Order: sequence, then structure tokens, then C-alpha cells
Amino acid sequence: MSTIKVNSIESATGGGVDAKIASVNSGSIGNRNLVINGAMKFAQRSVSATGKTGSGIYATDRMLADIGSAGTWTISQDSESPDGFSKSTKFQCTTANSSLAAGAFLLFQYRFEGHDVQPLAKGTSGAKTFTVSFHVRSNKTGTYILGVNDRDNTRNNSKPYTISAANTWEKKTITFEADTTGALNDDNGESLRLDFWLGAGTNFTSGSAITGWEATTNANRAANLSVNLADNTANNWYITGLQMEVGSVATEFEHKLYCQELAACQRYYESNMGPNGPVTTTDGSISSQWAYMGSQDSNSLLASTGIVYKATKRVQPTVTIYNPSNTATANRANSEGNEKTVTAVYGGINAAGRVYVSGCSAGDFVTYNWEASAEL
Repeated sequence: MSTIKVNSIESATGGGVDAKIASVNSGSIGNRNLVINGAMKFAQRSVSATGKTGSGIYATDRMLADIGSAGTWTISQDSESPDGFSKSTKFQCTTANSSLAAGAFLLFQYRFEGHDVQPLAKGTSGAKTFTVSFHVRSNKTGTYILGVNDRDNTRNNSKPYTISAANTWEKKTITFEADTTGALNDDNGESLRLDFWLGAGTNFTSGSAITGWEATTNANRAANLSVNLADNTANNWYITGLQMEVGSVATEFEHKLYCQELAACQRYYESNMGPNGPVTTTDGSISSQWAYMGSQDSNSLLASTGIVYKATKRVQPTVTIYNPSNTATANRANSEGNEKTVTAVYGGINAAGRVYVSGCSAGDFVTYNWEASAEL
């Protein structure tokens, strides 16, 4: 149940009353959810990332896997979902590791830009409690851990949650205490991180359970974690409806406008394929960027049409170019049926206005796919 504060009730024409609502759950009425793509609708890169280990693995936008010596995984956008949602993010174990080394870890993460977590007022006398809610499903029951990692001040807080019934959607609500220590930077860097612990070695589990905000001690971060999701290739874990909001009560999930959510995702990642990626789709030149080759300098020939982004990027992005007829190798373009090398791409946060391609002549016609990543 939500808490509604009413500033005043005023008479209205016709004898009715208008209620002016100041806040819901001590937070804003609109844009309560600080998470982007919490309903897992957008997967611009690919709906499935297979055979994955390591860090920074994306399938659904803004959601990533961080895997350290904890098996091999397929991370995907999936249609399995609870009522009110159409998509989820799924972890599926494909190579098991039943005995995790001390430094091993398996995490689902969400990373917050500093600008977006200022409503928490963390590190001030007016610091707010906040609540994380989500729908989760797994074949593996037991105690899992959700951690909040303050990247600006090296502080951490963790809470357990339990999956009670196998292969059943369950809604979880976890409230974190206000923290008056350590203000979050109001900038475009990473300030806060949600860590969903799905498996961990003793470097992260051998300490004491966290009871509130503390200086980060790795051994405490996943204390009380009872599961190792990597111990069997039958194991899976799904999540959707991820919401973080100010206050101690979880309100109903805030479904944002499709166009609003897509634009927010594209601040961090965008491609010429739009929301229907991946950019490595071999589609000839149907959806590709088209350009004529123009003037030449030390970087080779300059494409006459550069790249203009639909959304301003968080920082100057890393731009990668693909030949739309053969996407196996990055930084290649197609010039009238022949593969050419892209030698340089220059731009800023709104556009990559200069794309250089070698081995062409002025007036040649060139096509390419592109992606621009400005992730945290």
C-alpha cells in the first residue's frame, strides 16, 4: 500500500474537490522508479548472449552480468514473465562449476549514474530510506543476497531474500536504511550499483552479515548466501519489474512510456538498428548507414554523411563499425560490394561526424552498421 501526503483540498467548480498530492511514499509522483528498463523491454544489442564468462555482459539494456570463474552462461531477454509484464532477463547455466574458488563470483548488476540517484540525498542529514522491489523466479530455492554498492565512497549494504518455491514467480521487496555518510557525486560517473549475488566464493561469504551501511568489506558482501546457481546446468534465474524508489514502501511498478524508456536506454547504448538489433545482423544494406566518400586526408577518405545519435550520450561513446554484409570483423565497411577498413571515427556526445574509410575513391558508395556505447 502506498502512502499519499496531501498538501491541501480546495473547492472546485461544481462542488467537487481537487486534491493536490505532494508526494507518493515521500518521493516524486512521476518517475519514481530510478531504474531504466526495469521491465526488461529493450535488448538493443541482442536478445541472447551465449557462452559468456567475464564482466560487462549485456543482453537486455542497462542490465549486465559479472561472472568470475563461476561457470559459463547464456544471458537473454525472455518472454517468461509474471502478470503485468511481457519480458524478463534470464540467466541460464551452460557449463557448471559446483565448487567455487575463493575469489569466484556470479552477479546480476544494475549501475546508476550519479545524476540519477540524487533523490536519495545520501550523505546528508536529509538522507532517505529507499526500497528495491522486483519479481524473481528460479528452479533453485534458497537464500540470495541483494547488495547496494556505493562506488563514490566505498560503502556497502546487503540484505537477504529467499526464493521459496521452485519455478514460480515471487515478488520481493527490500528496504535499505538512509545513509548520512558519503554523498553521491552529482555527475555522469557511476555512483551506485545493485548487486544481485547468485553465487560467490569465500572471499565474499566468510564474513559477518551486514546489518546496515558500512565501509565495504568484501568478506561481508554476500554473507548468508546459501546458493550457488552455477552448480548445475539445469539452473536458471529470471528477473523483471525491477524498481528502486525513495521511501520504505514498494509502490506498484511504474511502467514508463515506450519512447521515454528507449531514449533513456540510448543515452548509454545506441545503434543504427534501433531497438530491433543486434548491430551484427547480416542484412546487406537494408537498415545500414549510407554515405558517399568525399575528401581525403591522412586518415583516408571521409564519408560524406556521419552518424547523428538519437539521444545525447553520457560521455563520448566508443563507436564500432561493421560491414552489413559480413559482420564477423569490427571496423569494416562495404564499398560497392567490397569490404573496406574503417581507419578512424571522430565525434562527441551528439554525433560521430567523421568516419574515415581506406581503399576507396572519391564518389564511391559506402554502407555500414554502427554501434555507440557509453555504458558505465
